[in-house]
Amino acid sequence: RTTPQLQTWHRQIFACGSALGGYSLPRLAEREGRIALQNMLFQAEQPVRYDQLSYSLPVWPGFVRVGLTEPQARRRFPSETMQITVQRSQGWGETWLFCKLVMRATGEIVGIHLVGHTALQSQDFLEQRLKSRCHVAELAQLEPSCALLREGFQAMAQRWQQVRDPQVRGRLERQLRRLRGR
Repeated sequence: RTTPQLQTWHRQIFACGSALGGYSLPRLAEREGRIALQNMLFQAEQPVRYDQLSYSLPVWPGFVRVGLTEPQARRRFPSETMQITVQRSQGWGETWLFCKLVMRATGEIVGIHLVGHTALQSQDFLEQRLKSRCHVAELAQLEPSCALLREGFQAMAQRWQQVRDPQVRGRLERQLRRLRGR
C-alpha cells in the first residue's frame, strides 16, 4: 500500500512500477519513478495523476490508453459522463483504427483509447491534449499526424453535437434508463 505520492508505510521508502501491484508497463513505471524521486528528494507531495498518464500495451496492432476508462469516469463524474465510440476501417490489409473517447457532458475529454496501426505514434499527442483539458470540438480542429485519427475525431465531434440537442439527448437518456431497469 502506498499514498497517492507513492510513499509506503515507511515515510522514507517509495514504490513504483510493478512493485505497486499493477501493470508492469515501462512508460508508466518511468513516470511513477520520476514522481517518487521528486517526492523523496525534495520532500514534495506531488501525487501521481493517473487520469492524465498514458500507457501502451506491447501488442499488434498498437493499443494506447490515455486518461480514465469508462468505469473510472463514471465513478468520478457519476451523473454526467458519456462515451462516444467511432471505428474507422479501410479495406483488407490497409490502415484501420478504433478510437473511443470518454467525455464529460460538457465535452471535456477525460479518456482516450486507441487500437490500430497508428496508435503508438499518437500517444504523446493524445496525452498532451488530455493534460490541456481538451474539448471534443477542439480535438476535431487539431492536426494529428494520422489522417484516419483526424477523421475519427471530426466524426466524434459531430456526434457529440447531435447528442447535445435536447430532444435527441432526452430520447437517449430514456432508452438508457429502460436498459438499466432490465
